[in-house]
Amino acid sequence: MNRVSFVMINGIDYLISHRILDYVYLVDIDNPNNFLIRKVKKVGNSEFLEVVKDSEYSEALDLFKEKING
Repeated sequence: MNRVSFVMINGIDYLISHRILDYVYLVDIDNPNNFLIRKVKKVGNSEFLEVVKDSEYSEALDLFKEKING
């Protein structure tokens, strides 16, 4: 059985839809068109860091596409 996990960011509840390597893919449970990609890293109280570099964001998207397409 898969475990469902949620995280709140800026007052919005996100479902953790996937985790691939150091990236998590989050979907707003109230608005599925709102999604985030975060990097897993423990810094202070924060566990997920925003992906700000274009190259890193592209890498995260490519990893997700590979996962979805099999």
